[in-house]
Amino acid sequence: MNKNDYQNAFSKIEPSQELLEAALSPKKTSDTRRGAHLGTILLAAAFAVVLLAGTAFAAVHFKWLNIGGAERIVEPTYDAEAIGKEEPISPEPQKLLSLEGEPSGSYIGFTLPESYLDGQDALNCRMLDKGLYQRYYRNPAPNNPDSPLLTVEIIYDANFLIRYPSEIVKEDVLNGMQTIWFKLECSADDRPQYCLFQRNEELACFGMIASTASFEEAEQVAKDICYQDTGIPIAQQKDALCYGFRLGWEPENMTLDSRTVMADRWYLANATLRDETLDLSSILLGENWVSQGDTMCNIGIWIKDDLSDMAPVKNGTVLKTGTICGHDAQWVLGYGGQSTIIQISFPEQQVQLCAQISCHGANPLTGEMEEVAAEEVYVKIAEKLLESAELIPVAIAEPAPTDFSPFAVG
Repeated sequence: MNKNDYQNAFSKIEPSQELLEAALSPKKTSDTRRGAHLGTILLAAAFAVVLLAGTAFAAVHFKWLNIGGAERIVEPTYDAEAIGKEEPISPEPQKLLSLEGEPSGSYIGFTLPESYLDGQDALNCRMLDKGLYQRYYRNPAPNNPDSPLLTVEIIYDANFLIRYPSEIVKEDVLNGMQTIWFKLECSADDRPQYCLFQRNEELACFGMIASTASFEEAEQVAKDICYQDTGIPIAQQKDALCYGFRLGWEPENMTLDSRTVMADRWYLANATLRDETLDLSSILLGENWVSQGDTMCNIGIWIKDDLSDMAPVKNGTVLKTGTICGHDAQWVLGYGGQSTIIQISFPEQQVQLCAQISCHGANPLTGEMEEVAAEEVYVKIAEKLLESAELIPVAIAEPAPTDFSPFAVG
């Protein structure tokens, strides 16, 4: 550190010239220890001054971005034999990154100079009215895995899950906005990602600019972007509702083969529930029951939610209609003309509870097992299972964090 550095650091407390000289060039005499001690004091004072000034020694901490541990993230126990369960393929979560602020009451868009049309992937851009981008995406060489990618997106608040090594490189003001330089050291395609998060305080939104090339490219975008308020109001967010079920009866002459519960679903297990006392491991999404004998029978019970169409199974034939526990039901001959499917409709909730009865028996000529018509006794068991079912609504107050993947497309 030279004399000018000290003078800049002490510009507000103005130490004497003698003190500076003593700190920078202590005498090699019996006063050396005292001079070194004085230098230590001055270094500590200089560090304190720079901390207050928010310059080179310490970055400004912008409170709207927070990074914490991912200890609360639940990785469900996967079982390849159970309904709907798959082996995890992503690295374990390392950090949670959140952007927090009072969102704008209307959608915010942005424009970029015409030069950004070169290499633009229009299919993966999102547009708002008046020709404004909500998301810009550039991929100049889609068939080249090393093609330099660039995205720009408006975000109102977010919780991101970080699965790769990362760091905050810098915090500063860029183009009049508080900006955080965030680097992902590697990613799913084994290359770094250079990201800028900007807080647009006037329009109450965040801009996220991400490049696989460099921070310099992202910084240039930050200088070129022009934010605009569309005036289009954002609909008030309501709690998301998911539905599961519980069964009040189990068949004695069949064996439970597999079960899927809400706790097995990553997006449910890591969401913030309105009722935090709910035990997701006790709320079913599906069950499978089997019976062995001369005829092997399988009964699967599952729930389908977020439906706008309550029509019968595609390629199926309705055998009859009726009610189960006061709700409209239909019995459908499934594709292939052997299995029977029972559907109970809950139009207000846009949900169906379904059961499929499939039976297999030995062909008397070949001895090979083949699908046969569903036996009536098992249709009755399926009806009784459905009669015992209780629909369980689960309100999600805050969705689970999403993987940080600014270049995801499709």
